[in-house]
Amino acid sequence: MNKTIRSALEETFPDLDNYKTEIDITDKFFKDRGISDDKLDQVFWNHMISLWERIDKNEQNDLEIENMEEFSKEAKNLLEEYILEVSKHRNFEINNFEKMLVAIYMQRMQEEEK
Repeated sequence: MNKTIRSALEETFPDLDNYKTEIDITDKFFKDRGISDDKLDQVFWNHMISLWERIDKNEQNDLEIENMEEFSKEAKNLLEEYILEVSKHRNFEINNFEKMLVAIYMQRMQEEEK
């Protein structure tokens, strides 16, 4: 996460340092897969940090989602890899609606990298 984004997020999330491990894991995960820093924009980070907070507070969005067929196989695979990686370090059990929201970013990142 670049310093400009971090400074902006610290205003929204005063306890941002509580998520240092998750931020580091996420940064490394995407860098290891050749996804550039500029794809991990402030909107992405805001969503991920608020998702981690919702998990910690047991407040995930619980809207129904039928399926994720509109996402590419690559995006779904990237999502599953990411969930497995983060789950090694913290509770990261997310419901289907939350998965769909994260998959939107995965799809966008992959489309922009092409």
